[in-house]
Amino acid sequence: MRLKMVLFVTLFTGILLSCQGEGANAATAPSPTPITVANVVRLKTLQSITLENFPDETSGTLPISIAFDPRLKRAAGVIDAQTVRIWDLATGKAIIDLKNPPADKPAPDSVEGDLSGALAFSPDGTRLATGLLSYKGYKTILWDVATGHLLTVLNDSAVVQQDPGIPYSVSSVLFTPDSSSVVICERLHDNVTTWLWTIQTRQIVSIGGETDELMSMNQKMLALPTYHLYNAEGTPSDQNTSVQVFDLQPQTMVHEITLETDKQVFALAISPDGSWLAEEDIAGVLVWSVITGQRLASLSDVPDLTNAQNQLVDMTFGPDNRLLFANDNGKLHFWDANSGKTLMVSNSASIDDAALNQDGTQLASLRQKDRNVDLWGIP
Repeated sequence: MRLKMVLFVTLFTGILLSCQGEGANAATAPSPTPITVANVVRLKTLQSITLENFPDETSGTLPISIAFDPRLKRAAGVIDAQTVRIWDLATGKAIIDLKNPPADKPAPDSVEGDLSGALAFSPDGTRLATGLLSYKGYKTILWDVATGHLLTVLNDSAVVQQDPGIPYSVSSVLFTPDSSSVVICERLHDNVTTWLWTIQTRQIVSIGGETDELMSMNQKMLALPTYHLYNAEGTPSDQNTSVQVFDLQPQTMVHEITLETDKQVFALAISPDGSWLAEEDIAGVLVWSVITGQRLASLSDVPDLTNAQNQLVDMTFGPDNRLLFANDNGKLHFWDANSGKTLMVSNSASIDDAALNQDGTQLASLRQKDRNVDLWGIP
């Protein structure tokens, strides 16, 4: 399964200076326009940045895991089992490498484990969480983005490793909107557990029961597919039966959407207002009412999802709660989630990663083979 995580970015505003006679008056540039169902056909590439020292095909490391800074100042990528590289998106320069184990920590504080590929910036862009593949119960490292220093490590020392030959693997991480906690999806064998790690107190609690590695979060809610290892006949299964929606404060389930049939969920997105949920499985992409659990729409022009290469990634709702976009086999595909109608498909191809910013005014996409980040907006 191609695993992506949904990560948000924020725009810069510029200052325009105009001179009148001997004096100068400063005028603020117009606010960026949110990308919506009504105007998405006007979406254009506004800027392109090439990332230096980005892994190439000869290194054998493509594709790599990528996260965008919510303020669009940085991008981060796991370039090997021990290294995360940070790029400046204003210049494209590689500015710092985060190394595990870090050079500034003594041996007793070093971290046993490889980087799993899961990573996420905090909403203010100052910290980065990276998931681990570890035999010792280490789950996630928290880094200072500016200095590259390791801030803290989540290590569940109470873990009893039943099979020392199988590591714990953190497959996805997300910061909560207030940056106080990190949500972690961790796999051991075929068992997946979702944890909420409160950073200041170091408290860790599980959310839900048998969940899958996908998750989607808005300002108040977290959506997780349920998962079971065996079907009703007792034979092995990898199917999802429902999607559970949790209130982040406190961590209680508030809604559950029962899927029409047991299917493996490939992608998930919850709308900003928490009213709609989009879910991709082998049959297509369906839009559900979070409140009633009823199916509302089925998206048009979705590729054959029985082919794993066609599975959609980076699925995200826009700020109007109706626009839905995803990376459709290397192109950006936009739908009206209310009707399921296709609104636009981008001309750009070979896109590996894409993310919509927090206020929905700009979109970033990355083509890893040519190391190019495109910034999209409404001109």
